[in-house]
Amino acid sequence: MSVLVVSGSTTVALNEPLWYPGANLSLGTASLVANDLADPDYVWRTQPSVRTVLGFVARNIAQIALHGFERLDDGDRTRLPGDHPLSRVLASPSPALTPFRHMQTLVTDLGLWDRYAALKVRQPDGRVTLKRLPPRQWVFKRDALDEPIAVQYSPAGVGGVKLLALEDLLWLDGYPCPDGLVTTPMEALNGILSEQSEAASYRAELWQNGARFAGWVERPLDAPEWSKAARANWKAAIAADFAGGGSRAGGMPLFEEGMVYHPEAGITPEQAQQIESRKLSISEVAAAFYVPPVFVGVLDNANYSNVSAYRQMLYSDVLGPQLTDIGQAHQARLVPDLADPDLTFVEFNTAEKMRLSFEEQAKVMQTATGGPWLTRNEARQRMNLQRLDLDEYDQLIVPLNVVNGGQASPTDTQP
Repeated sequence: MSVLVVSGSTTVALNEPLWYPGANLSLGTASLVANDLADPDYVWRTQPSVRTVLGFVARNIAQIALHGFERLDDGDRTRLPGDHPLSRVLASPSPALTPFRHMQTLVTDLGLWDRYAALKVRQPDGRVTLKRLPPRQWVFKRDALDEPIAVQYSPAGVGGVKLLALEDLLWLDGYPCPDGLVTTPMEALNGILSEQSEAASYRAELWQNGARFAGWVERPLDAPEWSKAARANWKAAIAADFAGGGSRAGGMPLFEEGMVYHPEAGITPEQAQQIESRKLSISEVAAAFYVPPVFVGVLDNANYSNVSAYRQMLYSDVLGPQLTDIGQAHQARLVPDLADPDLTFVEFNTAEKMRLSFEEQAKVMQTATGGPWLTRNEARQRMNLQRLDLDEYDQLIVPLNVVNGGQASPTDTQP
C-alpha cells in the first residue's frame, strides 16, 4: 500500500475512504460543456495552435535537467551524489513517467490550467515519488485572503471529496480568482480560438464542396418547365459529380438550356487571407504564453543574423521565468522533505543548453586561460577515440611564445 510523505509524523493512505462522503466538488467550471473552447482538455485535443506553442514550451523545459546541489562553507557548491534521496526523486520522479515526461506534463498542466499538484508518495523501498493529480479533478481551498490552505480532490468515478494538506503535495498555483472560481489561460484565448475554429470549419466545408464557393444557377424564363423530380435529379447529379468526393470534384459543369451560373458574393480566398489568419492565430497564442512567434514557425522576421540572439533569449527571457517558478516550488515543497533546505538547493542546468559551439567555446576558453586548456587524450575522448596510456597525452602542450613571448593567448598575432 502506497502512503503519502508528510512533513510531520502522520501518513495518509492513498486508498483510504473519502473524508467527505457524498459531497460535491465545485470546480468553478460549471459553464463548461462538452466541446467548449474554454475547456482546457478539449482545447488541447482540437486546437493545433495551442498544442504547437504549449508543446514547444513544455518540451524545451523538459529537456533541461533539474539537479540537486549542496552549499559548501567557502561559498562553493557540489552536486549531490546519485544515491541521495533528493537526487533519486529528481532522476526518477514517477514510476510511470520518465523525468522528461514528468516535467513535460507539469508544464502542460500549468499552461492549460494555471495550476499543478502531485502527491509525494513513499514507495515500499523507501524512495519518494510524485503522483500527479489531474487538474480537472481538484481545486485549491482558499482562505479569506485567497491564499491556498488545502486541495479539494474529487477522484473521477468516485463520489465525495478528499481534502489534501498542502505539505503532502508538490504544487504550483496561478493567479487567484474571485468568488473561488477556477479560470484557466484557455478562457482568455477563447475569442481567438473560436475564430480559428470557425475558420477551420469554413475551410473544411469549402473543400467538401469541391473547393468551389457558393453560387446559384439561373434558367431562362422561356425554358421548359421542370418537374420536381427532374429538378431533384439535376441537383443530385451536380452534387454527386462536382462536390467533394465526386468524380469531377472542383470542376465546373456544362450548363444547358441557356442556364447561367452566378457566383454568390462572399469572401474570396484572397479576402479570407487563410494563410495570414493561421499565422495570426499562432502569433496570438504565442503572445499569450510569452513566446516569440519565430520559435513556433512564424518566420517572417527571422534571418541568419538573429538566430543566435533568439537562442539566447529562449533560455533567459522566454523560459527563464517558468524555470524560476518551477525551481522555487521544488525548493520550497520538496527539498525540506528530503534534505536540509538551508544547505541543499535545486537548479535547472540551463548552462548546458546555452553553450556556444565548440569553435566558440575553444576561442573563449583559450583567451580566458591564456593558453591551451585541452589535453590530447581529452580531445580524443571528445572524438570518441580510445585514450592512449602515454604520459605526454595527459599533459597540456603549451607553446613557448605563450610562456616567454609576452603574448596573452596563442591566438594573438602581436606581442
